[in-house]
Amino acid sequence: MNISQFTNPENVIVMTTGEFVSGFADKTGISDLEREIEEFRLKPDKEGKLLLGEKRTTIRIFMPKLLFRKRFPQDDCVWVSMGDSSPYYCLQDMEPWMDKCYSFFTNSQCEYFPCHKGIDEKAFNCLFCYCPLYALKDRCGGRFRYIGNIKDCSGCTVPHRKQNYGYITGRFAEIAEASKPDGRVSD
Repeated sequence: MNISQFTNPENVIVMTTGEFVSGFADKTGISDLEREIEEFRLKPDKEGKLLLGEKRTTIRIFMPKLLFRKRFPQDDCVWVSMGDSSPYYCLQDMEPWMDKCYSFFTNSQCEYFPCHKGIDEKAFNCLFCYCPLYALKDRCGGRFRYIGNIKDCSGCTVPHRKQNYGYITGRFAEIAEASKPDGRVSD
């Protein structure tokens, strides 16, 4: 498992278990996929579990908090890996913020809309127009580069993806720490 791909929010798709099962049970040929995920959720194994499908497919379900020594946002959810060339799927039951107006809005009248490419305009979240993660410098988790001393986030879509609201708000303690007068980010 490629940990850098797993920790990059642009390679992560957050959805409910039901959404994942409806999209992948037939494609993988794992007819009891939902039962397998729920059993794993109740009795997780440190190494995760491989599920073999009838269509010559294999997926791995795991919980990051058991697999890695380092903590990650949403690491207590069940995750699915279909290989390093595929996105990782974070399966969570509905968070209180999902489908709430305060976690998402689109300003299609903005003269810069859409300010980043690669997101369906109907799913483009303008809530974090100025990304709160910017303060975390190179630990933000997004796709950025430095041009001299300037952080260029033009290639990043993390704050504009609807499903990343929880990822961003889950890092507010780190942002507050980075905003202290000494400006250091704690480990």
